[in-house]
Amino acid sequence: MPPQLLEGEESKNLKQAANQLKNVLRGVMAASFGLSIFFAILLQLIWKMLATIQLMVHTPMFGIAYPGNARLFFSTIIDLVNLKLINVDWILKKIGVTFVSKSSSLSKEAEFGYSGNFVQSAGALLVVTLVLAIICGLGFLLYRNCKSKSPLLKKILILLANKIIFNTFIRSFITGYLGFGLSAFLASKMMTFTNLPTTIDALLSMIFTAICMLGGFIMAAFLMKYQPSLDLLKFRNRCQTMYLDIKVWDRLALFYYPNFIIRRLLFCFVIAYIPMYGQMQVMFFVISCLFMVTYSMLSHSFTWKASSYLDIFNETSICLLSYTMYGYTDLVLDGKTKYTLGYWAIAIFCLNLLMNILFIIYTIIRAIY
Repeated sequence: MPPQLLEGEESKNLKQAANQLKNVLRGVMAASFGLSIFFAILLQLIWKMLATIQLMVHTPMFGIAYPGNARLFFSTIIDLVNLKLINVDWILKKIGVTFVSKSSSLSKEAEFGYSGNFVQSAGALLVVTLVLAIICGLGFLLYRNCKSKSPLLKKILILLANKIIFNTFIRSFITGYLGFGLSAFLASKMMTFTNLPTTIDALLSMIFTAICMLGGFIMAAFLMKYQPSLDLLKFRNRCQTMYLDIKVWDRLALFYYPNFIIRRLLFCFVIAYIPMYGQMQVMFFVISCLFMVTYSMLSHSFTWKASSYLDIFNETSICLLSYTMYGYTDLVLDGKTKYTLGYWAIAIFCLNLLMNILFIIYTIIRAIY
């Protein structure tokens, strides 16, 4: 029976391959972010690619015997996929705040960057979200106090609110939902109030747990209520991120992002709160994948047909990977089979990433010519 934890040359080669892929992904992301100044649709494609591979690389956190090859591969690239581009620990140390990891150093949570402290686990996206929240608060106070004093300042604040703040805030929530959800749910199980930092961390974890629990349903209610007005300029400026390139006239298509968030809510919930029931976790995951594949095929949510086809491909890729996970449960006892399925999972991941990168290149060429 092959070992479930890799050793020696194979481990070294696999980690090297994962790091090379990580560098390629970092380059594609950087280039796309830069070119998005000229081609706005590139940002949407990057978010779509990240949303797909985020789910894939978090699957080893299920309570199943994930083979060591796939687990090592996914754990190597998870920081980039979760957009942990800022060293939050370094920032915390500079301001004199130190957190002790609440997760065992050998646990899956610690291996995939979830320490049990919300601030540490959520990382860079939490910093961005909190900074945006502070800017929104300060902007609101300035707006309230400058109505009759400075018309120019008022116009600048309205421009920032309409064009940047709200859409950026919504986008950071949607893109970082999986990281926020897992960080908040896992931290909520280990909350302590021994000192000021741990108390603040516990309060933030409770706030974000509530936001993650309700976010998808609030978004669905908002879109349903204001569907006739979503094409108005004030809605497009402030919250178009919730339905960017979505067929707003089609109610089924309009629920793309609420379904997107609720699916991840279920994913985070089963990892955090039923870790001892691996087969049940896999069953819930497979059902959610089948639902999303069916939804994507029925709705064709995006105004650009090619984008809808890419979405179907992405959901099918996640669904195929979810089927391999049955092989990591007690339904399959042969270690060699589990190990082989681990390489199949890596292959599915790489194929999906390759297709998304090729689609981004195709989009650039199409926009130029």
